[in-house]
Amino acid sequence: MASTPDSPEPVTLRLSGSRAGRGLPLSDLETFVKHFTAALRGHERVRRDEPARKTGHPERRSESAVAFRLVGLEPGSALLTLEPMGRSSETDDSLFDAEGELAMSNLVSLVGRLETRAEIDPDVVDALGSATRSLGDGGRIELDVLAEGARTRVSVDEALLRSVERTNGGGVEEIGHVSGRLHMIDLEPDRVGIRAPNGMEWTCHYPDDLEERIKQLVDQAVVATGSGRKVSAQRGTMALEDIAPAVEHRQDTLFTAEQVPLAELMAQQGIAGPQGLGSLGDPEWEDDEEGRRFLEELLGRA
Repeated sequence: MASTPDSPEPVTLRLSGSRAGRGLPLSDLETFVKHFTAALRGHERVRRDEPARKTGHPERRSESAVAFRLVGLEPGSALLTLEPMGRSSETDDSLFDAEGELAMSNLVSLVGRLETRAEIDPDVVDALGSATRSLGDGGRIELDVLAEGARTRVSVDEALLRSVERTNGGGVEEIGHVSGRLHMIDLEPDRVGIRAPNGMEWTCHYPDDLEERIKQLVDQAVVATGSGRKVSAQRGTMALEDIAPAVEHRQDTLFTAEQVPLAELMAQQGIAGPQGLGSLGDPEWEDDEEGRRFLEELLGRA
């Protein structure tokens, strides 16, 4: 689709993966859009250096950062054509900068950082990873944008995202198992959230054969094994191979404030009455010179 003087330059996204071979099912497209727009919102938030919003409706600027409309969809490896939504009388001019519309400048910024493997916020990397995984095995997003007369193309896949993680200082320490509370499950795409006792948050993707077991472990302490890595000081990812409930240990009280009758204590220890000092002796002890020297050494009298 060619642009005209009155229309913005379109952006193309070619989506490939095992689920996108003959187009893309609507449910997978919905999942992809959810994670891709989350990456765009996250990147725009970082650009203006504001903390993540945990609750509530996304603010107006965040919505403007993803203000694209779908204007074309071709079959095969799904080819999406987007264009930024134009200004309206209700649009605040402050949402536009020297590079053009906010949505476009935000996307161009993200693509540029991906192309150069520059540092990118871990939440944005995680959202892009979820977007690629929603396309199935070998998921890949090929982005093609035109900015300031120059065309930029970048292919976003697992290899590129791992490279960015290394730039972020993560992805180096390989982790084989994690333990914590399974506090989140998302069936599309297949992933769970495990929060370790030290506050470390693990996003874990799992194969289909673990789904029923995982459903039974929600909100329980678990031990998970697989191939994982830290992506930041407080975040990590793992491809699960197995998951099981953690053994719940019980700590009994060593001492009790309740007074136990002497007769009960004697019965528990098999004592019928006073034993006398003789009960303290060792029947195998020999009172000879060697034994006395041993006692002198023990008592510090040598």
